[in-house]
Amino acid sequence: MPEDNPRIPMSPLTTAVIIGRFQPLHNGHIALIKQAMKENDTVLILVGSCNKAPDFNNPFTIEERLQMIENVFDEEGANIPFVRGLKDKPTEDEWIREVIANVARLEEDPSKVILYTSEKDEEFYNRTMIYNTCVRDSKGISATDIRANLYGALPFTMWKQEFPLANISFLKDFANSNRCHALAEESTTCLEGKTTAIANHKWANPIEPVCHAVVIHGADVLLVKRNSTRGYGQLAIPGGFMECDETTREAAIRELKEETGLDLTTVSCVELAQAVEENTDDLSVRTLGINYLYLLDHTVDKPEITIDKTECLEYTWEPIKDVLEEKTILFYNHNVVVQRLFSIYQSSPKFTESKG
Repeated sequence: MPEDNPRIPMSPLTTAVIIGRFQPLHNGHIALIKQAMKENDTVLILVGSCNKAPDFNNPFTIEERLQMIENVFDEEGANIPFVRGLKDKPTEDEWIREVIANVARLEEDPSKVILYTSEKDEEFYNRTMIYNTCVRDSKGISATDIRANLYGALPFTMWKQEFPLANISFLKDFANSNRCHALAEESTTCLEGKTTAIANHKWANPIEPVCHAVVIHGADVLLVKRNSTRGYGQLAIPGGFMECDETTREAAIRELKEETGLDLTTVSCVELAQAVEENTDDLSVRTLGINYLYLLDHTVDKPEITIDKTECLEYTWEPIKDVLEEKTILFYNHNVVVQRLFSIYQSSPKFTESKG
Protein backbone atom coordinates (compact mmCIF):
# COMPACT_ATOMS: atom_id res chain seq x y z
CA MET A 1 0.00 0.00 0.00
CA PRO A 2 1.16 3.59 -0.61
CA GLU A 3 3.16 5.06 2.26
CA ASP A 4 2.46 8.72 1.48
CA ASN A 5 -1.04 8.68 2.96
CA PRO A 6 -0.98 7.95 6.73
CA ARG A 7 -4.77 7.42 6.82
CA ILE A 8 -4.46 4.18 4.87
CA PRO A 9 -4.00 1.21 7.21
CA MET A 10 -1.30 -1.31 6.25
CA SER A 11 -3.66 -4.24 6.91
CA PRO A 12 -4.08 -7.39 4.81
CA LEU A 13 -7.12 -8.19 2.68
CA THR A 14 -8.08 -4.58 2.02
CA THR A 15 -11.19 -3.65 0.05
CA ALA A 16 -11.19 -0.54 -2.12
CA VAL A 17 -14.48 1.27 -2.79
CA ILE A 18 -14.99 3.65 -5.70
CA ILE A 19 -18.21 5.69 -5.90
CA GLY A 20 -19.20 7.49 -9.08
CA ARG A 21 -22.02 8.20 -11.47
CA PHE A 22 -19.79 7.45 -14.49
CA GLN A 23 -21.83 9.75 -16.74
CA PRO A 24 -20.11 8.59 -18.88
CA LEU A 25 -17.26 6.24 -17.94
CA HIS A 26 -13.98 7.85 -19.07
CA ASN A 27 -10.25 7.14 -18.93
CA GLY A 28 -9.89 8.95 -15.61
CA HIS A 29 -12.34 6.53 -14.05
CA ILE A 30 -10.52 3.57 -15.58
CA ALA A 31 -7.15 4.78 -14.25
CA LEU A 32 -8.62 5.09 -10.74
CA ILE A 33 -10.19 1.62 -10.89
CA LYS A 34 -6.98 -0.01 -12.14
CA GLN A 35 -4.92 1.72 -9.47
CA ALA A 36 -7.31 0.47 -6.80
CA MET A 37 -7.11 -3.06 -8.23
CA LYS A 38 -3.34 -2.92 -8.14
CA GLU A 39 -3.19 -1.74 -4.52
CA ASN A 40 -5.97 -3.84 -2.94
CA ASP A 41 -7.25 -7.38 -2.74
CA THR A 42 -10.84 -6.52 -3.62
CA VAL A 43 -12.46 -3.59 -5.46
CA LEU A 44 -16.09 -2.56 -5.21
CA ILE A 45 -17.50 -0.03 -7.69
CA LEU A 46 -20.75 1.65 -6.64
CA VAL A 47 -22.52 3.19 -9.63
CA GLY A 48 -24.58 6.12 -8.32
CA SER A 49 -28.05 7.29 -9.30
CA CYS A 50 -29.03 3.78 -10.38
CA ASN A 51 -32.68 4.54 -9.60
CA LYS A 52 -32.77 7.84 -11.52
CA ALA A 53 -34.45 8.47 -14.86
CA PRO A 54 -32.06 10.05 -17.41
CA ASP A 55 -31.65 13.82 -17.68
CA PHE A 56 -29.01 16.03 -19.28
CA ASN A 57 -26.71 15.66 -16.25
CA ASN A 58 -27.33 11.90 -16.10
CA PRO A 59 -27.78 10.86 -19.73
CA PHE A 60 -27.02 7.14 -19.41
CA THR A 61 -29.14 4.46 -17.77
CA ILE A 62 -27.73 2.20 -15.08
CA GLU A 63 -27.73 -0.69 -17.60
CA GLU A 64 -25.64 1.34 -20.06
CA ARG A 65 -23.13 2.36 -17.41
CA LEU A 66 -22.74 -1.19 -16.14
CA GLN A 67 -22.20 -2.32 -19.71
CA MET A 68 -19.52 0.36 -20.25
CA ILE A 69 -17.58 -0.95 -17.26
CA GLU A 70 -17.98 -4.55 -18.38
CA ASN A 71 -16.85 -3.71 -21.93
CA VAL A 72 -13.49 -2.39 -20.73
CA PHE A 73 -12.58 -5.44 -18.67
CA ASP A 74 -13.94 -7.92 -21.22
CA GLU A 75 -11.77 -6.37 -23.96
CA GLU A 76 -8.66 -6.56 -21.79
CA GLY A 77 -9.44 -10.06 -20.54
CA ALA A 78 -9.12 -8.84 -16.96
CA ASN A 79 -11.15 -9.83 -13.93
CA ILE A 80 -14.01 -7.37 -13.52
CA PRO A 81 -14.33 -5.75 -10.06
CA PHE A 82 -17.47 -6.11 -7.99
CA VAL A 83 -19.99 -3.63 -9.41
CA ARG A 84 -23.29 -2.61 -7.80
CA GLY A 85 -25.87 0.08 -8.38
CA LEU A 86 -26.15 2.76 -5.68
CA LYS A 87 -29.54 4.41 -5.20
CA ASP A 88 -30.09 8.13 -4.79
CA LYS A 89 -31.83 8.92 -1.50
CA PRO A 90 -33.87 11.96 -0.39
CA THR A 91 -31.34 12.93 2.32
CA GLU A 92 -27.58 12.76 2.78
CA ASP A 93 -27.90 10.54 5.86
CA GLU A 94 -30.06 8.01 3.98
CA TRP A 95 -27.54 7.96 1.12
CA ILE A 96 -24.62 7.36 3.48
CA ARG A 97 -26.48 4.45 5.06
CA GLU A 98 -27.07 3.06 1.56
CA VAL A 99 -23.32 3.20 0.84
CA ILE A 100 -22.43 1.53 4.13
CA ALA A 101 -25.02 -1.23 3.58
CA ASN A 102 -23.59 -1.99 0.12
CA VAL A 103 -20.01 -2.09 1.39
CA ALA A 104 -20.92 -4.27 4.39
CA ARG A 105 -22.23 -6.96 2.06
CA LEU A 106 -18.64 -7.38 0.87
CA GLU A 107 -16.58 -6.34 3.91
CA GLU A 108 -18.04 -5.93 7.39
CA ASP A 109 -14.88 -4.50 8.99
CA PRO A 110 -14.67 -0.74 8.17
CA SER A 111 -10.96 -0.69 9.07
CA LYS A 112 -10.25 -2.87 6.03
CA VAL A 113 -12.11 -0.57 3.64
CA ILE A 114 -10.41 2.25 1.71
CA LEU A 115 -12.54 4.76 -0.17
CA TYR A 116 -10.78 5.91 -3.36
CA THR A 117 -11.69 9.45 -4.37
CA SER A 118 -10.59 12.58 -6.18
CA GLU A 119 -9.41 15.78 -4.51
CA LYS A 120 -12.74 17.54 -5.12
CA ASP A 121 -14.68 14.90 -3.16
CA GLU A 122 -12.09 14.18 -0.44
CA GLU A 123 -13.46 16.66 2.11
CA PHE A 124 -17.02 15.35 1.72
CA TYR A 125 -16.02 11.72 2.23
CA ASN A 126 -13.74 12.53 5.17
CA ARG A 127 -16.65 14.36 6.81
CA THR A 128 -19.40 11.84 6.14
CA MET A 129 -17.90 8.36 5.84
CA ILE A 130 -16.58 5.88 8.40
CA TYR A 131 -13.85 4.67 6.01
CA ASN A 132 -10.28 5.79 5.42
CA THR A 133 -9.88 7.68 2.15
CA CYS A 134 -7.22 7.54 -0.52
CA VAL A 135 -6.86 10.34 -3.09
CA ARG A 136 -5.72 9.26 -6.53
CA ASP A 137 -5.29 11.24 -9.74
CA SER A 138 -8.13 10.70 -12.24
CA LYS A 139 -6.20 12.42 -15.08
CA GLY A 140 -8.09 15.69 -14.67
CA ILE A 141 -10.86 14.64 -17.08
CA SER A 142 -14.17 16.40 -16.44
CA ALA A 143 -17.42 14.49 -16.98
CA THR A 144 -19.21 17.87 -17.04
CA ASP A 145 -17.08 18.95 -20.02
CA ILE A 146 -17.65 15.59 -21.70
CA ARG A 147 -21.42 15.99 -21.41
CA ALA A 148 -21.18 19.51 -22.84
CA ASN A 149 -19.29 18.06 -25.79
CA LEU A 150 -21.90 15.33 -26.18
CA TYR A 151 -24.47 18.09 -26.60
CA GLY A 152 -22.54 19.72 -29.42
CA ALA A 153 -19.81 21.87 -27.89
CA LEU A 154 -17.12 20.03 -29.87
CA PRO A 155 -17.15 17.32 -32.59
CA PHE A 156 -16.76 13.78 -31.25
CA THR A 157 -13.43 13.32 -33.06
CA MET A 158 -11.88 16.07 -30.89
CA TRP A 159 -12.53 14.41 -27.53
CA LYS A 160 -12.94 10.68 -28.18
CA GLN A 161 -9.43 10.12 -26.75
CA GLU A 162 -10.93 10.61 -23.28
CA PHE A 163 -12.72 7.24 -23.49
CA PRO A 164 -11.53 3.61 -23.41
CA LEU A 165 -11.53 2.07 -26.88
CA ALA A 166 -14.12 -0.50 -25.84
CA ASN A 167 -16.80 2.21 -25.58
CA ILE A 168 -15.92 4.50 -28.49
CA SER A 169 -18.47 3.01 -30.89
CA PHE A 170 -21.30 3.18 -28.34
CA LEU A 171 -20.56 6.79 -27.37
CA LYS A 172 -20.19 7.91 -30.98
CA ASP A 173 -23.59 6.41 -31.82
CA PHE A 174 -25.10 8.04 -28.73
CA ALA A 175 -23.69 11.46 -29.67
CA ASN A 176 -25.47 11.19 -33.04
CA SER A 177 -28.76 9.83 -31.68
CA ASN A 178 -32.16 11.50 -31.35
CA ARG A 179 -31.99 10.79 -27.63
CA CYS A 180 -28.80 12.81 -27.28
CA HIS A 181 -30.31 15.64 -29.34
CA ALA A 182 -33.35 15.67 -27.03
CA LEU A 183 -31.08 15.89 -23.97
CA ALA A 184 -29.16 18.74 -25.60
CA GLU A 185 -32.45 20.61 -26.05
CA GLU A 186 -33.38 19.83 -22.44
CA SER A 187 -30.03 21.21 -21.28
CA THR A 188 -30.41 24.45 -23.25
CA THR A 189 -34.02 25.00 -22.18
CA CYS A 190 -33.41 24.31 -18.48
CA LEU A 191 -30.18 26.27 -18.10
CA GLU A 192 -31.35 29.28 -20.09
CA GLY A 193 -34.64 29.33 -18.16
CA LYS A 194 -32.76 29.15 -14.87
CA THR A 195 -30.40 31.97 -15.82
CA THR A 196 -33.29 34.22 -16.87
CA ALA A 197 -35.32 33.46 -13.75
CA ILE A 198 -32.41 34.19 -11.42
CA ALA A 199 -31.59 37.44 -13.21
CA ASN A 200 -35.21 38.64 -12.91
CA HIS A 201 -35.69 37.66 -9.27
CA LYS A 202 -35.21 40.25 -6.54
CA TRP A 203 -33.05 37.94 -4.37
CA ALA A 204 -31.75 35.75 -7.23
CA ASN A 205 -33.53 32.83 -5.57
CA PRO A 206 -36.63 31.95 -7.62
CA ILE A 207 -38.71 29.01 -6.35
CA GLU A 208 -41.71 27.87 -8.37
CA PRO A 209 -44.55 25.82 -6.80
CA VAL A 210 -45.62 22.64 -8.58
CA CYS A 211 -48.58 20.46 -7.54
CA HIS A 212 -49.24 16.78 -8.25
CA ALA A 213 -52.12 14.36 -7.75
CA VAL A 214 -51.18 10.74 -7.11
CA VAL A 215 -54.30 8.73 -7.98
CA ILE A 216 -54.71 5.13 -6.81
CA HIS A 217 -57.31 2.61 -7.94
CA GLY A 218 -57.04 -0.75 -6.24
CA ALA A 219 -53.40 -1.82 -6.56
CA ASP A 220 -52.59 0.56 -9.43
CA VAL A 221 -51.41 4.16 -9.73
CA LEU A 222 -52.24 6.51 -12.61
CA LEU A 223 -49.18 7.73 -14.53
CA VAL A 224 -48.67 9.79 -17.66
CA LYS A 225 -45.85 9.87 -20.19
CA ARG A 226 -44.40 13.39 -20.39
CA ASN A 227 -44.66 15.47 -23.56
CA SER A 228 -42.30 18.28 -22.61
CA THR A 229 -38.65 19.14 -23.21
CA ARG A 230 -37.59 18.06 -19.75
CA GLY A 231 -38.06 14.33 -19.19
CA TYR A 232 -39.67 13.76 -22.58
CA GLY A 233 -41.27 10.31 -22.75
CA GLN A 234 -40.70 9.49 -19.09
CA LEU A 235 -43.45 8.20 -16.81
CA ALA A 236 -44.59 10.77 -14.26
CA ILE A 237 -47.31 11.75 -11.82
CA PRO A 238 -49.90 14.12 -13.30
CA GLY A 239 -49.22 17.68 -12.19
CA GLY A 240 -47.72 21.05 -13.01
CA PHE A 241 -47.21 24.65 -11.94
CA MET A 242 -49.67 26.35 -9.62
CA GLU A 243 -51.48 29.45 -10.89
CA CYS A 244 -51.49 32.64 -8.83
CA ASP A 245 -55.22 32.54 -8.00
CA GLU A 246 -55.60 28.96 -6.75
CA THR A 247 -54.68 26.82 -3.78
CA THR A 248 -52.19 23.98 -4.08
CA ARG A 249 -55.02 21.43 -3.82
CA GLU A 250 -56.97 23.20 -6.57
CA ALA A 251 -53.83 23.24 -8.73
CA ALA A 252 -53.25 19.51 -8.30
CA ILE A 253 -56.86 18.69 -9.20
CA ARG A 254 -56.82 21.10 -12.16
CA GLU A 255 -53.58 19.71 -13.57
CA LEU A 256 -54.89 16.16 -13.24
CA LYS A 257 -58.04 17.09 -15.15
CA GLU A 258 -56.13 18.97 -17.86
CA GLU A 259 -53.75 16.07 -18.47
CA THR A 260 -56.04 13.06 -18.08
CA GLY A 261 -59.63 14.32 -18.18
CA LEU A 262 -60.16 12.86 -14.69
CA ASP A 263 -62.15 15.27 -12.50
CA LEU A 264 -61.79 14.33 -8.85
CA THR A 265 -64.72 16.58 -7.93
CA THR A 266 -67.10 14.26 -9.80
CA VAL A 267 -65.87 10.77 -8.75
CA SER A 268 -65.89 8.92 -5.46
CA CYS A 269 -62.47 9.36 -3.89
CA VAL A 270 -60.69 10.00 -0.60
CA GLU A 271 -57.72 12.29 -0.02
CA LEU A 272 -55.27 10.17 1.96
CA ALA A 273 -52.20 12.35 2.40
CA GLN A 274 -50.48 15.60 1.51
CA ALA A 275 -46.73 16.30 1.54
CA VAL A 276 -44.24 18.97 0.51
CA GLU A 277 -41.11 17.92 -1.36
CA GLU A 278 -38.11 20.21 -1.86
CA ASN A 279 -36.67 19.85 -5.36
CA THR A 280 -32.98 20.76 -5.35
CA ASP A 281 -31.54 18.99 -8.40
CA ASP A 282 -30.06 22.26 -9.74
CA LEU A 283 -31.01 21.31 -13.31
CA SER A 284 -33.33 24.26 -13.80
CA VAL A 285 -35.32 26.75 -11.72
CA ARG A 286 -35.83 25.35 -8.24
CA THR A 287 -39.33 24.07 -7.56
CA LEU A 288 -41.28 23.25 -4.43
CA GLY A 289 -43.60 20.27 -4.84
CA ILE A 290 -46.93 20.16 -3.02
CA ASN A 291 -48.35 16.69 -3.58
CA TYR A 292 -51.62 14.92 -2.80
CA LEU A 293 -52.59 11.24 -2.59
CA TYR A 294 -56.10 10.21 -3.68
CA LEU A 295 -57.80 6.82 -3.45
CA LEU A 296 -60.59 6.09 -5.94
CA ASP A 297 -63.46 3.78 -5.12
CA HIS A 298 -62.11 0.34 -6.09
CA THR A 299 -65.59 -1.22 -6.13
CA VAL A 300 -66.30 0.51 -9.46
CA ASP A 301 -64.35 0.26 -12.71
CA LYS A 302 -61.37 2.48 -13.39
CA PRO A 303 -62.56 5.89 -14.67
CA GLU A 304 -62.28 6.86 -18.31
CA ILE A 305 -59.04 8.69 -19.10
CA THR A 306 -58.74 11.16 -21.97
CA ILE A 307 -55.17 12.32 -22.55
CA ASP A 308 -54.45 15.86 -23.76
CA LYS A 309 -51.72 15.16 -26.34
CA THR A 310 -50.26 18.65 -25.89
CA GLU A 311 -49.56 17.79 -22.24
CA CYS A 312 -48.90 14.02 -22.25
CA LEU A 313 -48.11 11.35 -24.81
CA GLU A 314 -50.17 8.61 -23.17
CA TYR A 315 -51.32 7.24 -19.80
CA THR A 316 -50.93 3.96 -17.96
CA TRP A 317 -52.05 2.29 -14.75
CA GLU A 318 -48.99 0.73 -13.13
CA PRO A 319 -48.76 -1.46 -10.01
CA ILE A 320 -48.20 0.86 -7.07
CA LYS A 321 -45.90 -1.76 -5.54
CA ASP A 322 -43.50 -1.43 -8.50
CA VAL A 323 -43.36 2.35 -8.10
CA LEU A 324 -42.75 2.12 -4.35
CA GLU A 325 -39.99 -0.44 -4.87
CA GLU A 326 -38.51 1.54 -7.80
CA LYS A 327 -38.97 -1.30 -10.27
CA THR A 328 -40.83 1.32 -12.30
CA ILE A 329 -38.62 4.42 -12.53
CA LEU A 330 -40.41 7.75 -12.77
CA PHE A 331 -39.38 11.23 -13.87
CA TYR A 332 -37.02 13.17 -11.58
CA ASN A 333 -38.09 12.61 -7.92
CA HIS A 334 -41.60 11.23 -8.52
CA ASN A 335 -40.76 7.83 -7.02
CA VAL A 336 -39.79 9.66 -3.83
CA VAL A 337 -43.03 11.67 -3.95
CA VAL A 338 -45.12 8.49 -4.05
CA GLN A 339 -43.00 6.85 -1.35
CA ARG A 340 -43.32 9.89 0.91
CA LEU A 341 -47.09 10.15 0.48
CA PHE A 342 -47.58 6.45 1.21
CA SER A 343 -45.34 6.67 4.25
CA ILE A 344 -47.45 9.51 5.63
CA TYR A 345 -50.67 7.63 4.86
CA GLN A 346 -49.42 4.42 6.46
CA SER A 347 -48.58 6.27 9.68
CA SER A 348 -52.03 7.91 9.86
CA PRO A 349 -55.21 6.76 11.64
CA LYS A 350 -56.86 6.31 8.22
CA PHE A 351 -54.44 3.50 7.38
CA THR A 352 -54.92 1.82 10.78
CA GLU A 353 -58.70 1.96 10.32
CA SER A 354 -58.51 0.49 6.81
CA LYS A 355 -56.29 -2.38 8.03
CA GLY A 356 -58.74 -3.07 10.88
